Amino acid sequence: MFVKKYLASILFMFIFCSCFAIKDLMRDMQFYKSDDHTYHSGDVYEHSIWVLRTVAAWLQNKEYPWTDGIDIKKHKKILGLAAFLHDIGKCGDNKFDWKGKSWHPETGFEYLTGRKAYMSRNIPVLNNLDFKKIGEEFEISQTDMHLVAILVAMHYKFGDVMRKRISVKRYVQFLKSMTVQLNYPMSQELVKMCILISAADVKGLGYLPDHKIGDPVPYYSGMFEGVKFFDEWIREVVAPYPALKDGWSDWGYSTNAPKTRAKIIKYYKHNGI
Repeated sequence: MFVKKYLASILFMFIFCSCFAIKDLMRDMQFYKSDDHTYHSGDVYEHSIWVLRTVAAWLQNKEYPWTDGIDIKKHKKILGLAAFLHDIGKCGDNKFDWKGKSWHPETGFEYLTGRKAYMSRNIPVLNNLDFKKIGEEFEISQTDMHLVAILVAMHYKFGDVMRKRISVKRYVQFLKSMTVQLNYPMSQELVKMCILISAADVKGLGYLPDHKIGDPVPYYSGMFEGVKFFDEWIREVVAPYPALKDGWSDWGYSTNAPKTRAKIIKYYKHNGI
């Protein structure tokens, strides 16, 4: 009797889990990896979890300046999903070495807005995945999924400003172009949310100086209220290990990033694009 109940529970969990597109997507992301850890350690799935956990910890601790001016209660789930999906543009093309896919923020935007088909050789059920289903699983409206898409599209741009590849003005103009495409309102809070995801991406490279390697990364368990299955799954991911490069220090995020953030916000406030 016990064995029958046990097998029945296993079957139920298999059917239950397979109903969720996000679960299949999580499996597919693990195929995308690279031997070059210059930018981030782990496969796309692991790195995405580390970035998500960084965002979660920042929101829980109201980390300054990254969460300043953001309505955490309203946007925590959206920010969490954007953090998890920020590199989704590295996936969905069956080219499993993600190195060199510098266009991946735009590709992620196209996946999330239905402008490009996501394809999976290993998990065929994901072929032509409608990311609206992901939104439904997280009880996120279509408008807020547009916000997720914008955050994904913008996650490289703050780093481009940091490295002087683009100007502050160009950063704001690019963000404006994303909002126009989706008829989403521009706001100072949107600018701050975009920068938050960008900064967390660098913090979650795989090297977290604030924690000893092997220690669990703090996780804000209240981030995905009503989406318990995802909350439970992402706790199983291994702790980060060192990347070959500590981008947070090497790229000046500990000192220059807050200043760059302030410049972008000041420009937006004064120009109101």
